[in-house]
Amino acid sequence: MTLSDPQVAALARQAVELLGPDIAITIEPASSHDPYGFGVTAWLVYPVIDRRPEFGLHVDSTMSPARALAQLLDGLGEHIGETERFRGRAFPPCPAGHEHPADVVLEDDAVLLRCPFGGGTSRIEPAA
Repeated sequence: MTLSDPQVAALARQAVELLGPDIAITIEPASSHDPYGFGVTAWLVYPVIDRRPEFGLHVDSTMSPARALAQLLDGLGEHIGETERFRGRAFPPCPAGHEHPADVVLEDDAVLLRCPFGGGTSRIEPAA
């Protein structure tokens, strides 16, 4: 299975919804350089916070929807605390309500958000 433009948009929306419904997204094609002709398409997903695109998160067409969602959540978790609006915020949120971020775990065709201290797990089915 390969990802398409609409699937990437749906997965990006699903990931940023955990931050807030007012977070917009911009998606751009990543480099189209494919020297071996594998036909891989790639995108950069930018969360738009306070009308400003922030950091780009890479997703490519070889990923399953669950893997792409996990990568988006991991990338948001890595960078979101550096933005002015979300400075210091743990992301993705711990399912047990703790102040630390959840671990993002890929399991079959879903993504698990798991408390690193055994406090619980929530399962997210990819939107795409």
